[in-house]
Amino acid sequence: MIRTVLIVDDDREIKRKKLAFKEQVAEAKAYLDGQKSKYYDEIKAGSRLTSEQQKAWDFFNRYNKESEETRKIADKAKLTFQRKTDKVFNDKFKGFEYNVGDKKYRFNVKNAEGEITPFNFGEWLKAVYNGTVAYIKAIADPRIGRFDAFNKRRCYFCI
Repeated sequence: MIRTVLIVDDDREIKRKKLAFKEQVAEAKAYLDGQKSKYYDEIKAGSRLTSEQQKAWDFFNRYNKESEETRKIADKAKLTFQRKTDKVFNDKFKGFEYNVGDKKYRFNVKNAEGEITPFNFGEWLKAVYNGTVAYIKAIADPRIGRFDAFNKRRCYFCI
């Protein structure tokens, strides 16, 4: 008969083991971070890079810098646009006034407090694409024909 002996650690021993494990993980992480920084330092120094690789690295750094600058400019322009839009379309906004000859006309806005949503080009393009595909299928189907594809009563792709 084989006996199984369970060794139960007390709470202190369990905490010590967990702490030792966390210390090992932290040491491993520090070691890997050190190796990573050494690797990138070697690449940046260009000690082992060919001229083509150095050109690629310079292009990569220049691209990152330019894209960051472009992002900052775009963010600034977006913020300016939002401020000016909020300044014009506030709660005192009555509508658009325009003159035709001697007469004044005003285009009133029903819900001036509504949120202004930007045009979603992706949704528009998807709708155009789906309509175009449906139209092509309707024309290609010999049972429908070109005239019936545009027939309002039997429009197969107009929804």
